[in-house]
Amino acid sequence: AQLERGLARLGLRYFPSGGNFVLVYFGDRAKKIVAALDRKGILLRDRSSDFSGEGYVRITVGTPAQITRLLRALEAAL
Repeated sequence: AQLERGLARLGLRYFPSGGNFVLVYFGDRAKKIVAALDRKGILLRDRSSDFSGEGYVRITVGTPAQITRLLRALEAAL
């Protein structure tokens, strides 16, 4: 819930999940965002090939502290 609230606050389109990950649509910014977070040691999985289009990224849910770190890094990368 913390991750989904943060993604919504950032205005990002995501697909709610009952699992331990959330699929987010970044559009044409996806590769840039994945690379920017990778440089900060935050690994996201580009899933564009699974959905016949660019821009889909899977984010695995972590601890509350990890989610806070991720959301701050996402905000900076946007």
